[in-house]
Amino acid sequence: MSIMSQNLIPVHIAFIPIVIPPLISLFNELNIDRRQIAIIIGFGLCWPYVLLPFGFGQIFHQIIQNGFTKANHPIEMDMIWKAMIIPSLGYIFGLVAGIFYYRKPRKYIQHEEIKDNSQIEIKPYVLIVTVISIIATFLVQLLTDSMIFGALAGVLVFFVSRAYKWTELDKQFVDGIKIMSFIGVVILSANGFAGVMNETGD
Repeated sequence: MSIMSQNLIPVHIAFIPIVIPPLISLFNELNIDRRQIAIIIGFGLCWPYVLLPFGFGQIFHQIIQNGFTKANHPIEMDMIWKAMIIPSLGYIFGLVAGIFYYRKPRKYIQHEEIKDNSQIEIKPYVLIVTVISIIATFLVQLLTDSMIFGALAGVLVFFVSRAYKWTELDKQFVDGIKIMSFIGVVILSANGFAGVMNETGD
């Protein structure tokens, strides 16, 4: 999920508060070391966009390309992912080492028992529409070289299919925009900081 959140369905960290809290009681029952889970999620949030030029990876690689262009050393986009293979191996080493180091069972105190055993039924049609939306997002982004058009294609699939009520989609869409605007502010701040460093040489 964390890998997909960077390249295939670019939602960044938005999936964590939705997916992880309901699974904590299950992790406790399985005696899984939470540090191992954190390492796996951390790997999935960093490694794919460093190496793969899709989704947030495309933005990251464009930043690298622009940096070289400003330094009068223009490079092709195709060169970046090949060069990033070497540093990306560090993430893989960290993942393997972390999983091995934190492999022993670990017990946590269960403060709250989940008494609601009700299950949410997911209709096959919704699953099919979701898969089509993911494929559309990926293909359109690949063909147009634009993450915006890719995301628009995915949203349009949901709107046209009527798998969800439009009012529900509207709320999810607005919430997604709020998250992306926060990410945008962080990126702008980082870019501004980098600009100051470039100008001052400090």
